[in-house]
Amino acid sequence: MDKLIKIELKKIFKRTQTQLILILLLFLYVFMIIITKLFHIFNVNFVIENSFSTLQFFPLALIIFTTSSVAIEYQTGAIKNLVCTIQKRYKIVISKFIALVITSFFMYVSILVLNFLTAKFIFLAPNKIIRYSCLWTIGSSIESIYLISFSLVLAFIFYNQAISVSLSVLTYFLANLIDGSIFSMIKHFEIIKYNPINLFNFKMELVDSSFIKQTHLSMSDFLYLFIIYICVNIIFSIFF
Repeated sequence: MDKLIKIELKKIFKRTQTQLILILLLFLYVFMIIITKLFHIFNVNFVIENSFSTLQFFPLALIIFTTSSVAIEYQTGAIKNLVCTIQKRYKIVISKFIALVITSFFMYVSILVLNFLTAKFIFLAPNKIIRYSCLWTIGSSIESIYLISFSLVLAFIFYNQAISVSLSVLTYFLANLIDGSIFSMIKHFEIIKYNPINLFNFKMELVDSSFIKQTHLSMSDFLYLFIIYICVNIIFSIFF
């Protein structure tokens, strides 16, 4: 399994689209720092809290990495003969998932360190803002693992990157649009709090513990649900 994970990691970082996306994200980050510092176009605290507008593109990047890790290989015939048995499929799915989680971890740790150093030494931001930014990034990184598992299911169902990316992105943004509207429903039907859309409120509650009044989920509830839904998605990826 270790060998398969290393192979998957090499394939992810060797892809031109991966390198291009990472370069674009870095360019955007540096660009936002420069125009914020020199031209004062944006509110400093706001851009620091939002990781200089870079963090919002991470989910899209991870969706592309996830779907391409399956779709491109299937379309070129690289894994067509390897998914014929459950045992082989299990190893492929798990190795791809772990490699993608490692990639996600690398991205979020990098942005976390950059945010801290930039906010602390370039913008001299107060500790409260730095803490908010760090917690938001950590929360987003945990949510991303769930997003990866969901995108992986779609990738193995359709074996088509365009369809998988479109459905994953559409589902993700719709979930973020309606996650706030479910709070009133949760007040009347508490069982609804366990729905997967509510999981995308994890970072909000991590930043502000009073948000539990809206989600009706404790931190431990969130973590248990993440584990359950991620495992379900992986199982679906294996057997679909």
